[in-house]
Amino acid sequence: MKNVYRTGIISLLVLLMIMPLACAHNLHIETDTSPGMPVNTPHEIDAKILFGHPDDPESFYLTDMRSINIYTPDGSFYTLDPEARDNYWLVQIVMEKPGDYILVAERQPSVYNPKSHGGPDSPRLTVEHAKTVINAGTQENWHLKPDIEFDVVPLVNPYNLRSGDTFKAQLLYRGEPIEGTYMASPADQDIHSQSQAGKTDENGIFSVTIDKSGMWQIQGNFAVEESGTWEATFTHHAGSFNESDLLDYDRTAYRTTMTLWANPSHDSRVSELEYQLNEVQDANSKLQEDVNQISSNLEAGIQNSSSSQPLAYAGVGIALVALLFSGWLMVSLKKK
Repeated sequence: MKNVYRTGIISLLVLLMIMPLACAHNLHIETDTSPGMPVNTPHEIDAKILFGHPDDPESFYLTDMRSINIYTPDGSFYTLDPEARDNYWLVQIVMEKPGDYILVAERQPSVYNPKSHGGPDSPRLTVEHAKTVINAGTQENWHLKPDIEFDVVPLVNPYNLRSGDTFKAQLLYRGEPIEGTYMASPADQDIHSQSQAGKTDENGIFSVTIDKSGMWQIQGNFAVEESGTWEATFTHHAGSFNESDLLDYDRTAYRTTMTLWANPSHDSRVSELEYQLNEVQDANSKLQEDVNQISSNLEAGIQNSSSSQPLAYAGVGIALVALLFSGWLMVSLKKK
């Protein structure tokens, strides 16, 4: 009976920790080359820093940024100068050397009270980061830890995932493992649906089942019970506060969202190749029928008129070339 009560209490605590985030926007990163697609160096790509929900593009708006840094394969970093677009920030990343590049963005802290969305009256100062790992070449150093206060650190290669794999990560607060909560979802679904959400173990470790290919958001959350007063550094887009306003808060909430990319499973790739092979085989059968028809017409043409022979032979030649090409294509697909 005690175990039942203990399980119920833990579940309730997890739910209470996650509920205030149900209406929160998320800071996240998208690249023009998916993080799961390696690139060769030197190479330049664009990245978007967005604030909103990936499954609802109309929710995006331009939030005030604190810093945007790119960590290079040797562990050093430099700051990027973003360009403001209609509803997101755009940065260009130049990858000079092979290895993993970690892009980290932090927005300006702000005070949010869940009461404004029907939740409890519990104002908190939110400190939020977003990150993604981009692989350039074959060298791997995705395990490097950027210098941020609260981090979601991958424990498995984050860009070599396929649908059906398990992603494992750890939450770190000021470089030390910390127990917290997590949420995860494909980018085309609402991360607050909490289909994969819960509490980490005491060392901040958690696992997520990657059950769909495409972009994913992996989010970690942790709160420190400390009160204070925050002086607004900007004016809220919805008028919740103005620059220089003084806002009290009960605690500091840390949130970091990692973007990763999952490729289709091996089984789905095989199914796709089988489908393509069947398509080619059908086309090949049709070509064979056409060749037979052209041969019959050629024989009839030879009997009727010698002047039609060159045209007929040309038709047979074209058909045979097409037939050979389709055969080569089938062999290539089978090799894949």
